[in-house]
Amino acid sequence: MFKRNPSPKIQRATEKYLGSLGSSREQLTDKQWRIVTKHVKFQRMVKPIVLCCLMLGLMLMGITLFYHRWARYDIERVTPNHPIDLRELGDDGTIRVYPQQIKEYLELLASMSFYTGPSFILGVLLLVAVFAVPLRIYENKKKFEEFIPRKNQQP
Repeated sequence: MFKRNPSPKIQRATEKYLGSLGSSREQLTDKQWRIVTKHVKFQRMVKPIVLCCLMLGLMLMGITLFYHRWARYDIERVTPNHPIDLRELGDDGTIRVYPQQIKEYLELLASMSFYTGPSFILGVLLLVAVFAVPLRIYENKKKFEEFIPRKNQQP
């Protein structure tokens, strides 16, 4: 996650975190110190990532809803009010297409487009991640804090 030594900012944050738990740097082995600093760095990275997921998820959902409304408006606008007779050149037979059939076909095309299907699914997944990731991190944090030695304990 980072090079040999973490940045001084991460080290200060780690020492502050250990102090809030009633522990200190001296009580930890080097391996424990690296694990705790990685944990602190990860905790600091989670908030911006969750905010980006939230914004991206809301943006994708907004695009999906906008496109869906726009497509419905266009479908209503271009659907004729009367049946249409289709005939191939040189062919005597005709096919009558009714407005409802045209409307259903255009709605099917609009619902299968790139903007509605995958964008909607990706937006929902991102919004689910916004709630699931912090919950999982909170559960892991409680377990993680149990393994940090306190002042009255030996390493």
